[in-house]
Amino acid sequence: MIGKSIRLAIMFAAAIAIPYAWFNPQVANTVQAKWSDLQSSFGSVGQSGDTVSAYDGSTFTPQTSIPTASDASGPALTGEVHRLNEILRFDVSPRWVMQHWGRVSTILSESDLEGLRVPLVTGTDVTSVTGSLTYYFDKQQQVRRITLHGHTGDDSQLVDIVTKQFKLRAESALGAGMYVSKWNGKPTSVLRVSHAPVVRANSPHASLQIALEINQPRAGFGSSAAAQEMLNHDQLTNRW
Repeated sequence: MIGKSIRLAIMFAAAIAIPYAWFNPQVANTVQAKWSDLQSSFGSVGQSGDTVSAYDGSTFTPQTSIPTASDASGPALTGEVHRLNEILRFDVSPRWVMQHWGRVSTILSESDLEGLRVPLVTGTDVTSVTGSLTYYFDKQQQVRRITLHGHTGDDSQLVDIVTKQFKLRAESALGAGMYVSKWNGKPTSVLRVSHAPVVRANSPHASLQIALEINQPRAGFGSSAAAQEMLNHDQLTNRW
């Protein structure tokens, strides 16, 4: 009974300390050290079987489930911080992905592609992005699609990259922003930015929800079925 109470106390402390440490660099080192001590003493709070995926198996539509403590302790406390302009690229290999992240999930899509999904943290400032990043590879091990789902407090950095590097263009739409690239009049890549259902003044880093899908130009792959469904829904409801 005492052991169970201790584990519950540890989990409760982690749920509070991890987000606070991540957005307060001054205490991040201290929290990291304490977390390592706790893991050494009691083992990992969440095992692989306890993990709840933040997103479903499709390429675009996020689920509403919340990552467990083991998810939160991954990129935030192991130093896996990546810059957007270094990871939104098509010239990477499966080996490169495995070498740059400590945790990689395999995802299948509807287009004969295999995805490698990783947790994403790009920094601690308001323009940083946290969420889920997936690279989709074809049979030649070439990246054909990249998807990103997550949150940010300021989308300006992400918008700058997708408009300059991938030629997405701003579209008139409801919400916080819609950026689309087209081929023969059909959308091939899209960035959809929306306000979070609840925007809290004390959580500025999570005020915007982002859904990004970029397809390799001239690779024969259009937007995924999930992305197309989202675009069709936005058109039917006059959001876009």
